[in-house]
Amino acid sequence: MKIQQKMIVSHLIVGVIPVMLAFIILSVAIIDSSRQGVVGRLEATLQRIGGLIDSDMEKHRVISSVFSKNLNLSILETGKSAGLPDNFNPKAYSIDMLEFTLNTNNVYQYASDPKLSGYYTSPVVLHQIWDFMSNPYYTPEHSLTFPDIASNQVIMRNCSFIFDPAGKKKVGLSIVSAILNEAYLKTLDQGNPDLIVFIETPESILFSRQLKNMDAVVSLIRDTNKVVIGTPLLTEFAPGQKYYVYTSSLYTLPGKGTIKLGIMYGFESVNAMLNIFQQVSLGIFLIGILLASGIAILFARKITIPLLVLKSMVKDFQSGVRAVPSPEFVSDEISLLQQSFSEMATDILSNKEKLNSYNSILSREVETKTQDLLNKVRVLTLINEFSSFNMKWESVSEIKYMERVILELKNLFHLNYISAFQIKGRTVEKINFIFSHPKYSELDPRFLAVEAKIGNKIFTSSDDLGHHHGEFALLGFPIYFIDQIEYGIVIACETKKMGFIHDTMKTILNLMSMKIYSIRINSEKIHSEKLASLGQFASTIIHDIKNPLTLIKSGIEALTDEDFTTDEKQEYLVMIITEIDRLTNMLNDILDFAKGNIILHLEELEIDGLIDNLVRLFTQRAEKHGIHIMTDLRSGIKLRADKNRLIRSLSNIITNAIEAVQDGGRIFISTQRKIFDLLIKIEDNGHGIPDEIRGRIFEPFTTAGKKEGTGLGLSIVKKIIEAHGGNITFKSTAGEGTSFYISLPL
Repeated sequence: MKIQQKMIVSHLIVGVIPVMLAFIILSVAIIDSSRQGVVGRLEATLQRIGGLIDSDMEKHRVISSVFSKNLNLSILETGKSAGLPDNFNPKAYSIDMLEFTLNTNNVYQYASDPKLSGYYTSPVVLHQIWDFMSNPYYTPEHSLTFPDIASNQVIMRNCSFIFDPAGKKKVGLSIVSAILNEAYLKTLDQGNPDLIVFIETPESILFSRQLKNMDAVVSLIRDTNKVVIGTPLLTEFAPGQKYYVYTSSLYTLPGKGTIKLGIMYGFESVNAMLNIFQQVSLGIFLIGILLASGIAILFARKITIPLLVLKSMVKDFQSGVRAVPSPEFVSDEISLLQQSFSEMATDILSNKEKLNSYNSILSREVETKTQDLLNKVRVLTLINEFSSFNMKWESVSEIKYMERVILELKNLFHLNYISAFQIKGRTVEKINFIFSHPKYSELDPRFLAVEAKIGNKIFTSSDDLGHHHGEFALLGFPIYFIDQIEYGIVIACETKKMGFIHDTMKTILNLMSMKIYSIRINSEKIHSEKLASLGQFASTIIHDIKNPLTLIKSGIEALTDEDFTTDEKQEYLVMIITEIDRLTNMLNDILDFAKGNIILHLEELEIDGLIDNLVRLFTQRAEKHGIHIMTDLRSGIKLRADKNRLIRSLSNIITNAIEAVQDGGRIFISTQRKIFDLLIKIEDNGHGIPDEIRGRIFEPFTTAGKKEGTGLGLSIVKKIIEAHGGNITFKSTAGEGTSFYISLPL
């Protein structure tokens, strides 16, 4: 094949292949987009609609907050007026309904249309909203949205607190309700004729607009085997009605089922952009092929002729090393290349001898420098390998470290013999040695005598030692610890390796000194930490067993007191046995805490009765200090929990409360059933928790300045509550008291 033909083919390959690759990649992308783009566009559309709903509800919450803050509370409490004009209509604020409550009682209700009166908030839903928002976590500034279903309509209750600044308490709610009816859904499709928005409840389905065969549409959407949340379904309800159906779960209401938000999107609209992409990509491909072919032919003709001339010049130069004529005119890059080649040929001929001489000198210098560089690289490589070993090795024993070091050095330097020495007092002892030789099975006594001599000199000389005889040599290296020699190493090697090993060992010895220093320091530190931990853990055990021992002591005192009846003494005897059993469980819990886990023994408990019995055990102790323990136990809840550990947790908090309040103080314990959990509150009017430890009150060994105890009690309480799947929080004000909130899942 001639060069011109090759150039044309090469240009075609260079030009066409990228175009073909681009077309293939684009086609693959379009195919992939056709699969994933549908889901992406449907999901994006549904997210946009959800965002519109969220935005509208945000506006309603703002309106609700404005009404709650500007409401005349004193007028509202009279029950005669809400402080609004007589002709007030929510329609003026673009809202459907407005309600005001005092606690859970509806006081005033306004609707933009009398027909909407059936959609007011029911007492059951109102109680649920109030129970949820009355949680101390929500401040008067909070506004929340609660979904509801009334008369087969989805209604969004946007609630804000009515706050009494004088009494510093939440007294009611301002509720702005929005009905997600057909008119509202029509605003969500934003005039798109191919888009239908619908909301599905267990009882009904609302559409933004109607199709011809709505019965078939409703039947399909209700079929959960076909319409799966998050998965598009392409279906044709009637000729010309081909839609993608796509749904997502909007809300799940206890006892009322799931509210779904969905769309029906026309098939042609979803796939229109993909068809355009396919047509454009095919056009780009055809245009690229034509352009690449034309450019290939054009460039081939302009390049090949000058290249043929250059080829002839190279051939002449190769046939006999002689001067090559320069072109008459330099008009382009190729003719410039011809001129440069001619000048280069001339320079080569004139400087051939000089180049040969320089090449010989340079070769010798490169060989020398390369050998030096290789030696330095070997040194650095060995130092790096030893440093890596040194960093990874973890040991608290210096002797074990030295034994491991000589093995590592034997492998690094490929030695037949290496030994380690140490000095104890004035006696030099060999720690260990490694010997392996393919020809000899035993060491020569003369060799051992020389080794012993060098091993002793290591500790009396500040320099490295060396002894060589013929092809073999013995090297001695001292290892310093701060300013004195404590260890030494003796190496047997070939005489020609002495310099290399000596240079490498300089850095290795420093690394070993630092490692020995680190081992010694860490060993002392670990010993100190173990002693400190042991003392702290012993104090922890004493703190944890104090509470049950106190109760046992009180029971024994009652048994010896003649003022108590036989039945009362029997009750205290049972209490003593119970506390002894609980003391055993407490010690097991301390072991669980040390291991990092707690194993629960669950049983069904009547919580109110358990707390009532527990309070009786603390009554005598509290009355001695003039402290009144009051209860309000009306939850009526039974749940599965670990009885002993739950008693222990509550006892710890009650004990802390008794210690915190002054004589004549009070402690109030209550239980309350919430929607999803049981709330136990333990409140006192003591001195409160100091500000400096509030952020770490549940951390181990945190104490509020008690003379006894290490502050482990609340840390164990938190672990026990969390092991039950619950959580514990607190609120404390200096000088006013502390409240603990324990939530346990139902």
